Amino acid sequence: MLTINIDADGVLYDYSGEFWKMAREHYGRTFPPSLGWNQHEVMGIDEEEYWEFFHHCARNGVFRNGDAIPGGIESIRQWYKAGYRLRVVTHKSLRHAESTYHAQSDMVHWLHEQGVINKVELVFPKGEYHKQGFPADVVIDDKPDLKWAQEDAVNVLFDQPWNQTEDVAPIEHILYSPASPSHTHSLYATPRIYRAKGWDEVRSIVTKVEEQRRYEVLYH
Repeated sequence: MLTINIDADGVLYDYSGEFWKMAREHYGRTFPPSLGWNQHEVMGIDEEEYWEFFHHCARNGVFRNGDAIPGGIESIRQWYKAGYRLRVVTHKSLRHAESTYHAQSDMVHWLHEQGVINKVELVFPKGEYHKQGFPADVVIDDKPDLKWAQEDAVNVLFDQPWNQTEDVAPIEHILYSPASPSHTHSLYATPRIYRAKGWDEVRSIVTKVEEQRRYEVLYH
């Protein structure tokens, strides 16, 4: 049985789309596409004003009213039927207690509304870089610093505009490698971080991991 860790914002849940919608409504103007991680720079405001607006958003549904990223919820249903252990691991410990409460409770409600709250374990790590404390076979995240990646897992960088500068292995390095770990492009190759452009590619990687697992059972 595979264990899969799935980030929420930018992977399952379109936080960026909801945030920028709220920003347009709040400021009464449009903003250029966000290609970086520092949203206050795109907005043209200082960090203090940004955090004030961010906590306003957290209290008013930015973690609940957004859309599902296409393919993610369907993948959870498929993997649940396959018997996988699924965790949604998302950092929702914010600077203000009230914002943390809303962010966490809104994520529970959103997963419930999607019909998958009973199919996943929902984990809120205490710190931003504590995701590694939940070992998995596959880890899926979009954050560009890659500090979420686990040494013993197959790590999937979910393709987004803000992580284009990260030089990780293309999906072909895992999809077209033989099951034998002796091959330089097998699951044992370095690095074990692969870019997936959408949920179809994520599912293809997970299928490859499952094939490798069956190979290990048969020949070891």
